[in-house]
Amino acid sequence: MRNRTMRPFHLTPIALLLLASTSHAEGPTAPLKLDSNLILNPPRGEPVGAWHLSADKIEGSPQTQLNASGNVQLRRRGALIAADTMCYRSNPEQIEAEGNARAEQYGDIVWGDQMLLRQDNSTGFVNNARYQMGLGARGTARKMVMEGEKQYSFETGSFTTCQPDNDDWVFRSDKLTLDYNRNVGEAHHTTLHFLGVPVLYWPWMDFSLNGQRKTGFLPPIQGSSNKGGFEITLPFYWNIAPNYDAEIAPRIISRRGLALNTEFRYLQPSFTGTLKSEVLNSDRLTNTRRSYVSFQHQHKLLDNLHANLNLQRASDDEYFIDLSNKVSSTSQGILPREGSLTYTNSGWVAQTRVQRYQTLKDEQLNLVSAPYARVPQVQLTRQGYDGFGTNYNFMGEYTHFSHPTQVSGKRLVINPSISTTLNTTYAYITPKLGLHYTQYNIDRFDQTPGYRYKRTLPIFSTDAGIVLERDDSWFGNEFVQTLEPRIFYVRTPYREQNQLPLFDSALRDFNYASMFSENQFAGQDRINDANQITAAVTTRFLETSTGRERLRFGVGQRFYRSPQRVTLTPQAEDPSGRSRNSSDIITFGGGQLTNSLDVDATWQYNSSIHKTQRIDYNFRYQPAIGKAINLGYRMNRDLLRQVDFSTQWPISSRWSGVGRVAYSLKDRKNLESLAGIEYNAGCWVLRLVGQRFVASTNQVNSNIFLQIELSDVARIGTNPLELLARTIPGYSKLTASPQPLQSDAYK
Repeated sequence: MRNRTMRPFHLTPIALLLLASTSHAEGPTAPLKLDSNLILNPPRGEPVGAWHLSADKIEGSPQTQLNASGNVQLRRRGALIAADTMCYRSNPEQIEAEGNARAEQYGDIVWGDQMLLRQDNSTGFVNNARYQMGLGARGTARKMVMEGEKQYSFETGSFTTCQPDNDDWVFRSDKLTLDYNRNVGEAHHTTLHFLGVPVLYWPWMDFSLNGQRKTGFLPPIQGSSNKGGFEITLPFYWNIAPNYDAEIAPRIISRRGLALNTEFRYLQPSFTGTLKSEVLNSDRLTNTRRSYVSFQHQHKLLDNLHANLNLQRASDDEYFIDLSNKVSSTSQGILPREGSLTYTNSGWVAQTRVQRYQTLKDEQLNLVSAPYARVPQVQLTRQGYDGFGTNYNFMGEYTHFSHPTQVSGKRLVINPSISTTLNTTYAYITPKLGLHYTQYNIDRFDQTPGYRYKRTLPIFSTDAGIVLERDDSWFGNEFVQTLEPRIFYVRTPYREQNQLPLFDSALRDFNYASMFSENQFAGQDRINDANQITAAVTTRFLETSTGRERLRFGVGQRFYRSPQRVTLTPQAEDPSGRSRNSSDIITFGGGQLTNSLDVDATWQYNSSIHKTQRIDYNFRYQPAIGKAINLGYRMNRDLLRQVDFSTQWPISSRWSGVGRVAYSLKDRKNLESLAGIEYNAGCWVLRLVGQRFVASTNQVNSNIFLQIELSDVARIGTNPLELLARTIPGYSKLTASPQPLQSDAYK
């Protein structure tokens, strides 16, 4: 849920603050002469500086009344009142200023034809007022009234953060009241004028003056997509209590109908949570009721006992494809429904979890398979360290796996291990010994009877490495070059496992990191047999002056001393090359080659067939904020070949372009494309972005984002910032930043 603060206005009148700092003057009773200067000293004990009164002519007595004319200035450090003529009365103490009247404090300025400032009851007014804030805000009011201590009102007022003589956007209100005692403002009949055209109107609103949450309407959100046509969302924020709030957002979708989105948040010392719902009661395109519900709750029951809930449900498989404008949502295939209890004590962690899923299937290929439900899963883990380099680890798990169309059963896993690290300043060796015990109780499935199975596997591994360094220099720059050879050995005996189900196991992706793992399978259903050595070496070039890693390069390969026979299924192929004497060669390189250029590359080479198995290249050029070019290429032989290009680059001093293309060379298909422009006018920013992406096998979504940001006051339209940050690495938000206005009160 985004920031709830409504800030169409934030004005800080300062004339009353000046008067509140003045004091009864003491001085000679004789009239003052021409071209004189008067220092009005405050009463003893007041922590304020003395006022200096200067004018071409000053007459009267500070104890009763002073009349000044001609270049009148009442000044002290940080504050100033100036006018053509000024009258100071001591009982009641008030200041009347006429003719080019100006009150200034700490960069905030108010001008007017006439000012009356009265101290005893903190009242006064300024006729035909103009104000200017030190941070760039300015405006006008037919009459500005001080109604009491920290209470102000403006009649027929305006507000903008654009520079003088530039009214690209202006808020205009018939009446505006600001109560800093309650930190609440009210505006009546407010209109936003953009480029001279009224674009939004509020008959009445109230808002916070100190950044706190406030009940009220938020700016509307407009958008357009090929699935729903034009749409507009009207969010209303409800500040129920300091620890409860809600957002109610009707969403009008031109082709589909009226949807209602709600979000309720709560926060207590021991628990917090969010409840979201989206309901389209009658979709005109499908003639169905469509909805999505999400409930997330975290609860601290005791200091070491925590509970979590994550429940999600969509009405149909196509919900996100039709009604979401985010790739991350449309690609969702599984919605979790889970709850857990976690207990921690002295290094032990015990967790009980119940986990089910809703599977959203691709209508064309039905590619998403439902995962097993865990009803329940009980885990017990511990990581212990004796302080002398020895680690004692334990993992125990009992799970009941359930599936509507596949074999179900119960699984018990017990996996203790012990390891110790022996190291020096330049080398280390870590031997590790573990035991993996698994017991299955498989339920009867169709005509297949149930059965039990036990598997016990000792696992031994040793990880050893050396880090060598030397000083070097390139092109006049000093570097530290490292040489880091590493050896990793694993020994695991063979156990036949083809009869075991695949409750949660899959083959790990073969890469540089996974080469140093004991088991090439994720999950507990498959433990590969191993008698293998992984050898690798890495070198790095670290810039001596900054410590930056300017260049890194590494190569590694696994060598098998005996053929490995465990696979996911009897027919499964072995992409990592475990049926050969050695695996594919993994090579990687990259680094921050210059202050502007970053490179990261990985190459996997199959030495058996002398072909490249996989390539992954990524380049980023970013010479300055707001300038970024990214180029990526991915290839996995016989599976995919994709290129990804994205950029943010200035076109001129005010215009900037953004774009991205993700293209499948293998399928000759555009996966995602984005193009847009941003215009920074100083006090406002325009963003126009078009997006097209593959939502499912045969469906493509298109969206248009149009947003106008008025400094930090308001954002109107559909926000593309999250999309740009996700799709363009290095993207920097253009900010409407009004220039601070200058003050002469410090002179």
